[in-house]
Amino acid sequence: MKKGLSLALALTLVLTLLGSCGTSGSGSASGDSGSSQGSGGAASKVTLKLGTKMSEDSFEGKCYQYFADLVNERTGGEVEVVVYPSEQLGDAQTQVSNLQLGTQELYGEGGNYFTGYSNMFEITNIPFLFSSNEQFIDLVQGDFGKEQQKVMEENGFHIVNTNRDWLRGPYRVVCSVKPLQTLEDFKGLRFRTHESDMYMKCWSTLGTNPIVINWGEAYLAIQQGTAEAVASPVSQIEDMGFYEVAPYITEIDEYPQEILIVANLDVWNKLTEEQQILTDAANETAAYSNGLLQEEVDASIARMEEAGATFYKLDTKPCTEALMDVYQDMVSAGTLPEGILEQLGY
Repeated sequence: MKKGLSLALALTLVLTLLGSCGTSGSGSASGDSGSSQGSGGAASKVTLKLGTKMSEDSFEGKCYQYFADLVNERTGGEVEVVVYPSEQLGDAQTQVSNLQLGTQELYGEGGNYFTGYSNMFEITNIPFLFSSNEQFIDLVQGDFGKEQQKVMEENGFHIVNTNRDWLRGPYRVVCSVKPLQTLEDFKGLRFRTHESDMYMKCWSTLGTNPIVINWGEAYLAIQQGTAEAVASPVSQIEDMGFYEVAPYITEIDEYPQEILIVANLDVWNKLTEEQQILTDAANETAAYSNGLLQEEVDASIARMEEAGATFYKLDTKPCTEALMDVYQDMVSAGTLPEGILEQLGY
């Protein structure tokens, strides 16, 4: 009797456990990364990680959050963009790799970080080639920009802000430990650069000593004397604190910079038509940013001048003239498209 009772109890316990396992998964998340389910059991939310090197409190960082908020609002919470500032997801090369692999869905940066996939993006690495932001925008809004998008998609990426008019800057400066008022002043300067052969070639030709240093480490490098200068969009020098260790700030109009929000192509293609309002949100964020940028910059310059920074403006014509042979070599090597110099008025 006791043995039969024990077997019956054991069988009951096994059946109870099996029944519990069969129902516990009904409210769990689906296999899609970042998606979740409500009480009805249907997957209804997509979470997209947006990485950037900019800090949360910087003007550009706030614009990324503006974009994220727009997406959340326009999709009724169906798509959530979560911003990861200050290289929390890795440095630029790491995040571009993450993006291609799909472990990161979005990246906010300049096109120059995609030069490894096409030399068409080297055009945003070449100092003193363009005469104005408008000249650059005309180029990327035309056939050249369409070809860039095609190449990006061939490599697993999609440019979300299709208007291609989101400006960073609105111009570039050099922050240095000594005044830089003429091209001659740059000779021998230990100059922090990002990793780009073309960019470093140009600055070497102009007489500097380029040193590759991560953006987030530039402040410390100048403070410790490893570097003597860093180029930056004027809108970012206050947030990065560069004026504290390199208080001589020279406007150089080095090159126009655009901001791209780039998506992993597979992730992009899985979004519904409603979710693809990300494009509208990105283009609206560009207009929002461009409209406030100069006002933000003027206020920032006033604060830095009060703190002791000194501002100059460089005559860049000698720089362009000194680099003309380099530009021609780039055309011959295929780094710059055939006919681009003529198109730009050279």
